[in-house]
Amino acid sequence: MNRTAQRVSLLLTGVLALPSSVTPALALSGAGRPSATAPLLARGGGGGMGSGRMGSGGGGSRLGSGGGSSGFRNAGPGLSSGSNKPSGGWSSKSKGSSGPSLERPKAVAQPHGSSSGLGNRDINRNQRSGDRQGVRSDNLGQRSDVRMERIDQRGDVRTTRIENRTDRVHDRSKVRRDRVDNRGRNYWDTYPGWARPGWGYARPWNSGWYGGWSSPSWGWWGPRAAAWGVASLTTAAVINAAVNDAVNDHVSYIVVPNSNYDLMYGTIAPVGTEVVSFEVYMGETPITMRADCRRGTLNGSTPNTIGEAELMNAACQVAFGSV
Repeated sequence: MNRTAQRVSLLLTGVLALPSSVTPALALSGAGRPSATAPLLARGGGGGMGSGRMGSGGGGSRLGSGGGSSGFRNAGPGLSSGSNKPSGGWSSKSKGSSGPSLERPKAVAQPHGSSSGLGNRDINRNQRSGDRQGVRSDNLGQRSDVRMERIDQRGDVRTTRIENRTDRVHDRSKVRRDRVDNRGRNYWDTYPGWARPGWGYARPWNSGWYGGWSSPSWGWWGPRAAAWGVASLTTAAVINAAVNDAVNDHVSYIVVPNSNYDLMYGTIAPVGTEVVSFEVYMGETPITMRADCRRGTLNGSTPNTIGEAELMNAACQVAFGSV
């Protein structure tokens, strides 16, 4: 009974002498295995228990000093967590969810379109990009509108130029014809007695024999017509209608088809029964000509162009053709 009390006293003295960081572990270990710890403490203390050197500088001083041997140095399994694996296995959760950790916390992904951090920068960047694209689209639209306006303006200018050119050509032609009329009046009797409505029957010479054929009887006509790419000359009906219109409008000339000649029909004067003399204007130049309607010559030669052939045909029709 006395020995047991001594052991308990010694154990409590050793616990009190230990640092504060060891005391909880010792308390936990001792509570689990008191029988294993007691012999170690007894052996560590040597013979101090039996001799009562507890209060002297022997065993007690060794327990309290930092350099002495305390008997807990080789305490064995009594002061550790043990090396045996628990029956239920080691826990996979070595620390609580709220305990400290040396691992760097993972960044929490910000939801798209959030109002913090990188989300704001992305939103602002997208907005600026959208604004730039909108401005670019507006600029392209404005450029396209300006381009279309320029194209329309060019088209309007081109149309105006064409119209003005057409008007100038018409005006020049009208002026030229007026000059022809004036010159005709000044130099010739442009309206002789027969040059009136019903002029065909008013001609005071032998007429009515020219024409009436599908192709002229001139020997040169076939090869020349093939070279000119024509099949026939202007018909008598077309020439007669032109003279009728000119007489009714008090115009002193007719335009010869397929040529640049203006025939002053009032100047036609037969020379015999087959030849006719007349005046024409080629542009602003008056020209006197003679045609042999039977032989098909103009100023003594066969026509060199389809225009010359048409001029000879018109003069001969007005002089000797049927109406």
